[in-house]
Amino acid sequence: MRILIADDDLLFCELLREYVTSCDHEVVETVSDGGAATIQSYNRHSPDLVLLDILMPRFDAFLVCSNVLSRHPEAKIVLMSGQVERENPEVMNSGAVAYLHKPFQLKELRGLLESLAA
Repeated sequence: MRILIADDDLLFCELLREYVTSCDHEVVETVSDGGAATIQSYNRHSPDLVLLDILMPRFDAFLVCSNVLSRHPEAKIVLMSGQVERENPEVMNSGAVAYLHKPFQLKELRGLLESLAA
């Protein structure tokens, strides 16, 4: 799969890039500049999947989901957070296909990517 990674922590973006490539997927771009930049990157690359941190500057993940899914209803977005729980109503109603609680292990990411690629 072609994957876009968006997280405001640049070091986490690079670690996640290594995780994703070790799972034999392509990273089209990493974005650490916030939600608006994530939307622009999605429109530029049309990735198969977005790994998206919930707490982003300049549009949080919920605004990114709303914007991307309104234009591209087939988009697959996975929300990630260590602070916002899966049971949060905004998470549950975001349209995201999955949620990863930070910190997560490579085997969790690998399993998720395998299930989404199938």
